[in-house]
Amino acid sequence: MYVWNVLPEQVPTHYNFSGEADQFSGKTGFAILISSMTFFTYGLMLVLPYIDPKKQIANMGKKFYQVKFIMVGLMVSLCWFIIYKTIHQDANIQFMMMIIGGFLFALGNYFQTIKQNYFLGVRTPWALNNEENWRNTHKVSGKVWMIGGLALVVSYFVFPLKLSTNINLAIIAILAIVPLAYSFYHFRYKENN
Repeated sequence: MYVWNVLPEQVPTHYNFSGEADQFSGKTGFAILISSMTFFTYGLMLVLPYIDPKKQIANMGKKFYQVKFIMVGLMVSLCWFIIYKTIHQDANIQFMMMIIGGFLFALGNYFQTIKQNYFLGVRTPWALNNEENWRNTHKVSGKVWMIGGLALVVSYFVFPLKLSTNINLAIIAILAIVPLAYSFYHFRYKENN
C-alpha cells in the first residue's frame, strides 16, 4: 500500500536468472500474488501440526515455531525484494540469492530438530520408514544446507553476476541431491548390512 502509487501499471512477477523480468501482471494481480504467497505459507504452517498423521510436528514444540518464523520470514523477505526490484529496476537480483542463502543456513541449523513427519524436512521413503535414517539424513543435510547457504551469500560478494548465477544453480542442485543420495545410501548400506 505504501508504494502503490509508485508501481508501474504492468509489474514484473517473475525474473529469469539474468535478473530480467520475463512475466508481468497488473498492479492488483501483483498485490494479490505478493500477499497470497506469505498468507498461504503462514496458513499452511498453522495447519500442518493438525494434519500430520504422525503428530510429530506438534512434538517439536517451540522449534516448530522457529521453523515457521523462518519460512514466513523468507516469504516476506522475497516479497519485499520483489517490490523493491519493481521500483528500482537496477537492483541486483543476486541480492535475492543472498537472502535465500541466509534462510537456507537458518533452516539447515534446525534440520536436526525436525521429527519424522510427512510435511517438513527430507521426506524420502527411506527416511520416513526408518527413524535412524531420518535422524542421520537430517544431521548430514543440515550441515550441507548451512554450508550451501553460506556459499550462496559469499558468492554474491566474490563473483561477478553471471558466474555467481551459475555457482548458485550448482549449489542449489547440490542441496537438493545430497540429502536424497545420503538417505538412499543409509538405506542401502547401513540398514541392510
